[in-house]
Amino acid sequence: ERAIPLEQAKRHLSTVYYNVKGRIYYAIGFKNDKGGFELRNSQFKGCFPPKTITTFDRGTSTCNLFEGFMDFLSYLTLYPMKEKDLPTESAVVLNGTGNLKKAIPFLSKHTQIYAYLDNDEGGKEALEKLQKLNLPVKDISKRYADFKDVNDYLCGKKMEIPQTKLKPIRLKF
Repeated sequence: ERAIPLEQAKRHLSTVYYNVKGRIYYAIGFKNDKGGFELRNSQFKGCFPPKTITTFDRGTSTCNLFEGFMDFLSYLTLYPMKEKDLPTESAVVLNGTGNLKKAIPFLSKHTQIYAYLDNDEGGKEALEKLQKLNLPVKDISKRYADFKDVNDYLCGKKMEIPQTKLKPIRLKF
């Protein structure tokens, strides 16, 4: 349902089994730089600590920045040559905007940062923080402005615009 090809998922995800109060659960897991995992299944979104960023250092001058691993995998699905034939860009997955500060040293090594952040308040705040640090960041979220994030763009799932309820007014004649 996330439109990520199975072969793509197998390259970057693992099945993680975990125990909560004697019950065994499982989820897909995306490994971070400190051996923890971002965990997802149909009923759970969380992490197996420690929670931190995931980096793909290809020793390049450019870096792609993603908020979550589904956006990273969606990008690779949209542009498969970026991973297979032309691995010319490094990447960092924040695994949540709360990890932005942890990514600054890695991002600072690059002369161009392409930010594929969410089109929501958290994504906009993260972009503003990077711009205030004078990092060479380019906002790519405009390319998928009608969508919440890269994965919704891949799936063709546009953002719903909340309908405001109009209050009736009384006209006096």
